[in-house]
Amino acid sequence: MDKEPISPPKRFNHDHKFGLRFFKSIPTLFPLFYPTWEWAFLFTFVIMSLNALSEWLTNRIGLYPGQMYGVLLAKDYHKFWHIFIKGTFMYIAKTGCLAIITFVSWLLYVSFRRNVVSSLQRRYFRNNIYYRINCVDGEGIDNPDQRITQDVERVCDRLAVNIIPIFLSGPFVIAYYTYKTYQTAEFLGVGIIYGYFIIGSIINKFLISPLSKWSARVEKSEGDFRFEWFMSLY
Repeated sequence: MDKEPISPPKRFNHDHKFGLRFFKSIPTLFPLFYPTWEWAFLFTFVIMSLNALSEWLTNRIGLYPGQMYGVLLAKDYHKFWHIFIKGTFMYIAKTGCLAIITFVSWLLYVSFRRNVVSSLQRRYFRNNIYYRINCVDGEGIDNPDQRITQDVERVCDRLAVNIIPIFLSGPFVIAYYTYKTYQTAEFLGVGIIYGYFIIGSIINKFLISPLSKWSARVEKSEGDFRFEWFMSLY
């Protein structure tokens, strides 16, 4: 008589959502990405510095169109070429800065993945943990091979390429443009932009939560499918 399939532990079946739990996990994950003072810290600092430079260049470039209209109306030949040359070099510097940020972000991704995979591999083969995860019901986590390879790769890629560059530059950009808005529109303008931000964040929260839940379900199902297919060969 065939045995009834054993359902996975309840903690394997919960839905993953983007919320407070994500921020609570940061202190646990930080030592995995930054185990020592090494390349990851250096790349992060370079990205932060280049982002500050990029935002300054963006602000300066935004002033040139207005100046260009002014000199065109005044028909000032020499000032036109002066602004044109300065603007050209600013655009070149901006594109070069973005290219370097992208390159360093990929280096940060490689450093992150090396650190995390090395740490997880050491823990995986310590004290027979690999045996308990794969052979003892209710122990460990599901699909450890997928988590160490694919999941780590995707997390490191998203974190290094998409999240960290924006996260590092965000506070400085917010502070700077809040000050500039206050100079132009005082507290009313500041209140409007922050109100717009809060409303947009609430809407995004309701939109992102279902997407993250279903993305996690898809990844888990793919891991289960690969494991079941592999076991069917024996």
